[in-house]
Amino acid sequence: MEKQLQINILPIENNSFSFSMFCKKYNQFEKNELLYFTRINGELYGVSFCEYQNYIKQEFTSFDNIDLTKWYLFNLLHENCKTHEMNFQIFRKFTYRIDVVVNSDYYGDEVISITPTYLNSNKKFGFILNYRFKKRDEIPFSIEIQKRSLSLDKNGHENKNYYIDKNIKIINFINKYYEKIFYFQGILVKKSFETVIATTLMTKRYEFGNRQQDNSQFQGIKKFGPFSKVNADSLKSKICFIYKNNEKNFSYKLYNALEGKTYSTFLGMEKMFQFPLNKNTVLGRGVDEYTEDSINIIISELKMNFPDSFIVPILIVPWNKENATSEQQKLYYKLKYLFLVNKMPSQFISATKVMNDNILKWSVSSLAIQIFSKLGGSPWIVIPKTNNCLIIGIGQTYKRNEHSKINRFFSYSILTDTTGLFKGIRILANTNNPDDYAYNLSKSIKEIVEEYNNDYSSFVIHTSFRMKNKDIKIIKKLLIILK
Repeated sequence: MEKQLQINILPIENNSFSFSMFCKKYNQFEKNELLYFTRINGELYGVSFCEYQNYIKQEFTSFDNIDLTKWYLFNLLHENCKTHEMNFQIFRKFTYRIDVVVNSDYYGDEVISITPTYLNSNKKFGFILNYRFKKRDEIPFSIEIQKRSLSLDKNGHENKNYYIDKNIKIINFINKYYEKIFYFQGILVKKSFETVIATTLMTKRYEFGNRQQDNSQFQGIKKFGPFSKVNADSLKSKICFIYKNNEKNFSYKLYNALEGKTYSTFLGMEKMFQFPLNKNTVLGRGVDEYTEDSINIIISELKMNFPDSFIVPILIVPWNKENATSEQQKLYYKLKYLFLVNKMPSQFISATKVMNDNILKWSVSSLAIQIFSKLGGSPWIVIPKTNNCLIIGIGQTYKRNEHSKINRFFSYSILTDTTGLFKGIRILANTNNPDDYAYNLSKSIKEIVEEYNNDYSSFVIHTSFRMKNKDIKIIKKLLIILK
């Protein structure tokens, strides 16, 4: 069934337009936020929005290079915001966007993010508009922050009108700032949102214990239990609360919430996942401060006293994603690594979240699912439309030297089947040679397909990034051979 959907994109009416930029040919990428690097007729060019050094002025049409056109539109936005002396911030990492501050108070800033885009389905350029609340760094996370973020309503309850409220914020912004921001010479931006044709998906169904099915994840587990249990009777699966010694009471509060004694929103680990919390399955350890040494001591002690147990540490830490310092972020990843190399998948939760009843009440069920999954259980599986299919999800990253030249290529894969069950993680390529990278990538994919060939009748390769044409051709060639 097809439906018309209005999306938060202001489209450009005259999509075929011309513009001038200043270009220079380069042999390699250079880190310079004033420049945009792209390939023109197969060769690398640095492009500047304004006159720059000995760059040559060049004419383009909007469809010559879609990414370059989006960068051009980003610069037009930037110029308008500067001209009208607006309160704004620009972002150039991963995507080009501008955040315009529309209101400020003690807690932070209400901003409208504007991102140039190209809607491929409608063959139109435009601007994505989105509302978000940016908390001040020194202000702790609270209900007031959630109200301003629209996740809670004015009374502090779950905001059932979240998307309506967000739409109102964006519409008010358009009505107030349209003439200042979206007036460009030779480019006409519509004042109303774009409409797309959407096809409704089939209702997703899940399978739980005893092969029972339901449309609701929560109700399904409640009625039928998890798809795959954790064997608590063997005494090998345990959770271990780790806390600062002066915050031990937080571990008791979290324990009671996970046991289902505190909030009506969660019935408890045993009733929902058939994993009881008792003296055989729960441990606790305290630290004066979170350091690598203090955690290594705990890891060594747990391995010595429980050599046959599978332990999931639950760390109650004095920071969260919103307010973590760079040092705390580094410590988080380091501690995660220390646990992983000792075969302990860890779960972190901020003390602030544990202290706040309104936050913990709504997050404890999600936290419980994460803990149960890390213990080795599977709460449910998705009933797939395509059976016996393995999804090879590919991720990649690069390491650059001081001249911003890539000197290390790294690629990995997360394997799941179409039911959502995790099958494994593989390193696909790890090299400093781009030619070796492509070869190792295809070689590793071939090994995965051959290993799982008897278990699956089809394979899907999924990437979360834009692969180079050369790499895609190599993978396509490999898949033709494997057929």
